[in-house]
Amino acid sequence: MAEDVSAGIRFALAARSYVEETGLQVPDGDLGFRCSAEMCRAPVVPIPFRPGQPAHFEHIERSADCPFGDRLMTESRISPVAAKSWLTIEAATAIGRILGRSFGDDYSSSVPVPRPRNPTMDNSRAAVPEPD
Repeated sequence: MAEDVSAGIRFALAARSYVEETGLQVPDGDLGFRCSAEMCRAPVVPIPFRPGQPAHFEHIERSADCPFGDRLMTESRISPVAAKSWLTIEAATAIGRILGRSFGDDYSSSVPVPRPRNPTMDNSRAAVPEPD
């Protein structure tokens, strides 16, 4: 069984845009995004920026039991099982282009791809020496 994986709001909005622009039919409009609360995992939808409110996820149906029910969520989970109707290699490549990144065979080294930072092993906090 495939596990849910983390999905940020930028990815979700790009995915939603891709699905809408290509006219893909998604069963029940469920793109597969789920609440990140372990005890909830209810379907959520990405909501774009609105005046006075950043882009975020909202539950499709309110859940009184969800600890994130009254918060603006910027991270969710995506269920590969629920997303299988639309999340293909081609879709991931197109979403990467929407986000300004490239994935797959047509990878371009001119497109910057963030790399994870290595944690430092010492406790130093500054590169500038303290004054005497």
